[in-house]
Amino acid sequence: MTATNGIRNFSAICKNVSTLNFYLENGFGIEDWDPAVDKQGMSFWDELPDGTSFFNQPSMDSRRSFQLSLLSAQPLQPDNPCPTDSNCTFSISFAAPSYKCEWRDDFGGQRTYNLSQMAPRGDLLYASYSSFEEDFVGRPLGWNITAPDNDTGIFRSEPSLWVAWVYNTTLPATAENATQWNTSYWGHQLRTHVMECMFWNSTYSYNLSYLQGKMNVDNYSVRQDTLMLPPGSIIAPDMPTYMEWS
Repeated sequence: MTATNGIRNFSAICKNVSTLNFYLENGFGIEDWDPAVDKQGMSFWDELPDGTSFFNQPSMDSRRSFQLSLLSAQPLQPDNPCPTDSNCTFSISFAAPSYKCEWRDDFGGQRTYNLSQMAPRGDLLYASYSSFEEDFVGRPLGWNITAPDNDTGIFRSEPSLWVAWVYNTTLPATAENATQWNTSYWGHQLRTHVMECMFWNSTYSYNLSYLQGKMNVDNYSVRQDTLMLPPGSIIAPDMPTYMEWS
């Protein structure tokens, strides 16, 4: 028997590729759970007096997925969809939220910090806050969950995330700097960077390859399309895309 050394390429449809589809949230409220459908929801829902479902908090599956992603040094590897003893590559594109961050000269929004609090004039090397307060699961503080009213469940604005950090230029502090801050404590010139990060509807695209069972991601791109919630807009429970947006 003679065997030829080489790589054999062929196209195939892999039915077990893991997917995340926010569109499927639409139309499935608190009363629409179907045990026959093998899918996990991204959110838990509560109910208004008229029976309309509204966002309560992220579901356990949603939290688990995001926490694992944040704690992992690399993208989570799903089950290998390639046929046994083969390599495969496929392209993925999907819509999902992303933060778009831009430089700012100073803090903004509902200010929690001031530039004077950042080193070297202050003690902070890093600071972050939301432009307005939400509760521990991301609901606006104005929502009355125990006794829902006309404002419960309505998203009227999306907070910006403000982030600041201090960069050490490694340049020694000067005599002039000694009149501005304690140079015995901060002996180098420091610069504060401030960024405002806003939530956008985005399109993610990348190639996913499995080579000898190991996942590799390349040609990665994120395109920010539109603001998640433009100024003056609202997202209410009776809107057709409320579930997807929440």
